[in-house]
Amino acid sequence: MNRYRNLALAFTIVIVNPITQEAENSSAFPFFVTPDRWPGTYLEELFKIRNQQVVRWPIALLTRNFYIWIAPILTTGDSVLDVAHVRAVKESFSEWNKVRIPLLFVFTSDSSKADVKLQWVSNFEEKTIGKVLWKHNPKNGHMLKASIQIAIRRSDQTLLDTITMKAISLHEIGHMTGLEHTRQDRTIMQTPIKIAHLDPRDQVSAQILYSMPFSIARK
Repeated sequence: MNRYRNLALAFTIVIVNPITQEAENSSAFPFFVTPDRWPGTYLEELFKIRNQQVVRWPIALLTRNFYIWIAPILTTGDSVLDVAHVRAVKESFSEWNKVRIPLLFVFTSDSSKADVKLQWVSNFEEKTIGKVLWKHNPKNGHMLKASIQIAIRRSDQTLLDTITMKAISLHEIGHMTGLEHTRQDRTIMQTPIKIAHLDPRDQVSAQILYSMPFSIARK
């Protein structure tokens, strides 16, 4: 499946806002991406955090499969829960694939082939259960590399249930694609996370982010 068709090759693509169901021409991006123009997004917050720069993966990685390697699970002592945790992570990538941004996540068993590696940790000392470590080129906003870390236990050593594992996986994948935290309630990028599914606002924000001309930062 070629996700490249969604990109603004000539800056004249059309994408559909799943909230309003209206088609919008991307030729105006990124100059007037506002809550009034695109209701239900949190791009204004993202751009404030990013100092008005579009930050995402470069075109070269959007014309092929985007490979994800998931490390062997750290055992919880419960083999059924171990399997459920891995399934929750894979389901999260599949849910993001349905958003149809031009990042087609495909799993690989070869870590050397992976664009992004997901590692398990027992727990973090601070009160967090997931992290994304990434680096980007500040000149053009291209993401250069990223890795995801997900804990199987909270800082108090209690095991994560499968719903929480799904929620944190969706959240961290969102960060890995280029999204940031938002104050908008009951979105997957809100913190603390309150849901375990993608909200239409998450979908639209990601779609527009990857529909903007690559070489132009928002003014």
